[in-house]
Amino acid sequence: MNEAARVALAIVKEHFGEACRLVFATLVARESTLKQVAEGSGLPLAQARESLTWLLQHDVITFTAQPQKSFSDKPGPNVYRTIVWRVLQRARIPRMLHYTAKNHGDLEESIVQVIALQGRVRLKGIIAAIRTENAEVEASTIKGTVEALLTSRLIHGRDGNDDPDACPLTESSFSMDAPWPAWTSSGAGDNETSGSKRRLSSSSSPLSSASKRARRDSMASTDLPDSPTKPPSERYFTLNYRQYQRCLFSEWAVGYIAKAVDPVCGEVLRALFDAVLLGDPFAGERSRCITKDEVWNGLSPGRFSDAELSDHLQTLLTFGSGFVTESGGIDRLHLEFKVMRDLAQYLAIEKMVELKCGDECARLFRLVRTKRYIEQKKVKDVALMGAFKDTKVSLNKLFKNDFLMMREIPKQADRVPSKCVYVWTCDMNRVSTMVLHQCYKAQANLATRLAVERKAYKVLKAKQEKQANPSEHADQQRAKADKEALEQIVAKLEKLERATLEIDEQVMLVRDFDEMAPARRHENLLPPPVKK
Repeated sequence: MNEAARVALAIVKEHFGEACRLVFATLVARESTLKQVAEGSGLPLAQARESLTWLLQHDVITFTAQPQKSFSDKPGPNVYRTIVWRVLQRARIPRMLHYTAKNHGDLEESIVQVIALQGRVRLKGIIAAIRTENAEVEASTIKGTVEALLTSRLIHGRDGNDDPDACPLTESSFSMDAPWPAWTSSGAGDNETSGSKRRLSSSSSPLSSASKRARRDSMASTDLPDSPTKPPSERYFTLNYRQYQRCLFSEWAVGYIAKAVDPVCGEVLRALFDAVLLGDPFAGERSRCITKDEVWNGLSPGRFSDAELSDHLQTLLTFGSGFVTESGGIDRLHLEFKVMRDLAQYLAIEKMVELKCGDECARLFRLVRTKRYIEQKKVKDVALMGAFKDTKVSLNKLFKNDFLMMREIPKQADRVPSKCVYVWTCDMNRVSTMVLHQCYKAQANLATRLAVERKAYKVLKAKQEKQANPSEHADQQRAKADKEALEQIVAKLEKLERATLEIDEQVMLVRDFDEMAPARRHENLLPPPVKK
């Protein structure tokens, strides 16, 4: 099992519980039917089916129906498989909630949180969950807020009949404290256990052969509980992770420009992003042409005069790291997505180099990446370092950690080592894959450590509650020691959670933003790094 799968299992356990983790681990090992999932996870058949239903509702697994061998045979059982990268996307949920609260409001954040917890929710479920927390919010207000989120494309709204994987939702499924959805038991069953009932119902029904075929195919398409027919206008809502990815990308770019150039230029760049955020997919190398009038619409009324806006745009074009380019004048601008993605990835990798190898190695890495190919003898002079011996040690350290590679360029056909030129180079695709693999490994280790510390925290907390009023001196001493141990565990938990967020940010810069490029979009996990 690779490191990304370990991270996915930790996320599944934290978000859905131990039973779903066992089911997901079984599916990570191999694609399985319902009966194979129950055998591999050691769960009862009903609980395995319930866990699969819950994972399907959150779109982290999918299934395919096995074809019929002949017309007379019944369809085979559904085969389930995991979608690991969708589980890894759920690590962005805290950032998504923070972005929603910052740019939209608290009610929008609560709605997004309900959808994130429940996976697929209908409007009445959202209203019930929000009014459970705050009864003063009107249903019409919640409905209008949901429509606003749909307009901003932060959530999807689909008809249940349009999606073959849509899970039936009932109003009783939206208890915020329930670990499992309260599915109705009527019609629940898998193909292995309910085949006789289906054969009886189809044989006793006076339908034509075409109707029987349609009914048999529809009954074989899912293992989920039957749901009553819903009108097409009653939609269910899911999170639009791709749109949140674009929004977080724009937030990173605006923050970088505000820090590197000027906060006002960052505000102008945000207006440029607002002009394309709802239309462009961010999948190409650059955006469509953005006019100056669109920038005006994205700014506050009266914020700048025409001359001031032109000056800020010119500053952004000159010192904005190539994020913005013009075509035919300052009134026609483009956002360079590829430049932003490459810079975000490079900054994350450079930070990793600095943490693992030191400042001097980070400077050498920056030099080799800029020059692409550079001889070892010239590195010391260009990098303005001290002795050649120290430069060689730093280069070997980068080579040992797979950040740099050495190329041999022969001067003659016999390739004699004494007559070859050795140059240092950096393959960013290879380095980004290696860094991503290390980030996943660190995330998996942190998740394991967090689980241990949280368990210890619960044990000490329960012990402290039992000894709420110690009477004897010995009991008071033990209570004091337990209190100090509890404070130490809380400090460890805070430190581990901060480290998890920092590594998650590196993963976001290296993988999520680069994932938006069509040439390198990852349908599943990145391969492990190449070993020398």
